[in-house]
Amino acid sequence: SKTEKTIRMIRTEDIPAVLEIYRPYIESTVITFEYEVPGLPEFAERVSDTLRQFPWLVCEMNGQVVGYAYASSFHERSAYAWDCELSVYVAQEFRRFGIGSALYRALLPILQAQGYYQAYAVIAVPNEGSQSFHRRFGFQPVGCHPKSGYKFNRWCDVEYQALVLHEFDTPERPPCSICELSAEKVRALCNAAVGAS
Repeated sequence: SKTEKTIRMIRTEDIPAVLEIYRPYIESTVITFEYEVPGLPEFAERVSDTLRQFPWLVCEMNGQVVGYAYASSFHERSAYAWDCELSVYVAQEFRRFGIGSALYRALLPILQAQGYYQAYAVIAVPNEGSQSFHRRFGFQPVGCHPKSGYKFNRWCDVEYQALVLHEFDTPERPPCSICELSAEKVRALCNAAVGAS
């Protein structure tokens, strides 16, 4: 059907399309605090750095990459190893197709399988779309940094929302790298996310 979605891990050849999805968010919104659109080599390096530890997923419709989501370190210090921060971006003309939701339905179980305990969303507010999107997945607001970012001649507050992925017991080890999960398991979780829509 026209809205047939595929969720999968990013490939090198997806990177230009992913950067083009990201571009308008940098150029015309405060959703990202980045000012300048990165060059393709720099962006490709970010993707490969992320993939050393975290999943980076894309959503494809009719062979076109229309959205992506990934996790990253919440903070660098060792004690934060069980936390991650999430990012999701959807091509402007494909919003309202449930793409962000499908991506999160894959991303969150993959992070659980890796052994993450808590996922954070860091949102420049007000952004009712992102705030309610995260609440639908069970994220709870846990704090706000007032006037934390300056972009397009205004100061922006930043809201933190958190989702508990795992009960807070004593961890046996830090979360494993995405490379340590089997490709079959990742594929199964991605396919299940699309089936659930």
